[in-house]
Amino acid sequence: MSLMSLLLSLHVIAAITWIGGIFLIDLFLAPVLRRHLTDPAARLSIIHALFRGFFAWVWLAGAALLSSGYWAVFRFGGFAALSPAMWVMVAGGSFMVLLALYVFFFPFLALHRAVRAADWPGAAKAAGQIRWLSSVNLVLAVPVVLAGVRAFHG
Repeated sequence: MSLMSLLLSLHVIAAITWIGGIFLIDLFLAPVLRRHLTDPAARLSIIHALFRGFFAWVWLAGAALLSSGYWAVFRFGGFAALSPAMWVMVAGGSFMVLLALYVFFFPFLALHRAVRAADWPGAAKAAGQIRWLSSVNLVLAVPVVLAGVRAFHG
């Protein structure tokens, strides 16, 4: 396997891990928890624990995506050599990583503090912000993934 194939494989696995995790939590786990756990303390504690574990993988996935993605940019000849589809992938993916960093450092850390203080209204507000911003990242993932397919198989 060539270095390029290895890095592209790592890139795809990291994207699946990150976006698949958001998809699972936002579209399946969070709604089920809201329907079946009426106690805010229990529900928000579980959501907090889910996101704590998930963010450990997001850090790894984000580092893998950025390093393999920007390595590919320079392997293809730098930014001036990128096709429009590659630009969509690089710009969109970079924005998605920045959005994930924002989610971690602001609403997630607010959720963390609120759960530790048993401030359930504050925890619910932070969890809602995480869910909304994660949904934005899910929407952004569609054109980024489609651009990646176009860039490499168009």
